[in-house]
This record gives sequence, structure tokens and C-alpha cells, in this order.
Amino acid sequence: MNQPRSARLVSETGDTVTVSGGEGAVRSFPVGVWMLTDGQRVVIVGEGGPLSTATVDGSALVAAVHARWPGTVVLERMPVTGSAADPRAYSARYVEVRDDGSHGEPAYADLSDAGFALGSIDAS
Repeated sequence: MNQPRSARLVSETGDTVTVSGGEGAVRSFPVGVWMLTDGQRVVIVGEGGPLSTATVDGSALVAAVHARWPGTVVLERMPVTGSAADPRAYSARYVEVRDDGSHGEPAYADLSDAGFALGSIDAS
């Protein structure tokens, strides 16, 4: 019999990842770490908060995540419109952050096949 595919949250409430930037700037981002049935981990990085409007270097973000959780898929929650974070979770989407820092569409089908349902958030 096939085992049902699932994803379970394995991070602690309030868990964060810290990214060092230029000129000694350090920013922390909330994260959720999910373990999929096949052993793959997905780390979802949240926005830095309602006052955090500057973008973070994607390669630095991936490096910080992989330092704690090697080999994970890194997804970042991004606002759909404008550059300011939306603390009410209106108009947000997820993008995959690659090792080179570029952003792209997540592999929705592959993640779903492994038990992780992910879709865009649009409560507007």
C-alpha cells in the first residue's frame, strides 16, 4: 500500500533566518520549515515585516537558509504589487529562490506530488 504523501511543519514558532547585507546590515526573516514525505525539506521565508521595504540579495538569502537546512527548496513570500510588505497577507505570492539569487515560479506539480500543496495567496 502506498503511504499518503504529506508535508509536516518541523520548525518552531518564531524561527528565523538571519541574512547579512552590505555595510554591516543584518536582517532577520521568519521561516517555516516543512518536511515532505520523500524527505525533501521546503523552507518558506516570510517578508521582513511591514517596515521592511528594501529587497534582500537572493543569493545571500539562499546561502543563509542552506547553512541551516542544506539542500532545501527555498520559497520566498513576496508582495504582488508594490515593494512594501503587506502585513495583512493581501496580494502575496510565493517564488522559488535559486542558488544564484534569481527568482522563479516554484515547481508546483513536483511539490504537490511530494505532499506539499502550495498556491498563490490572494485574499483581495
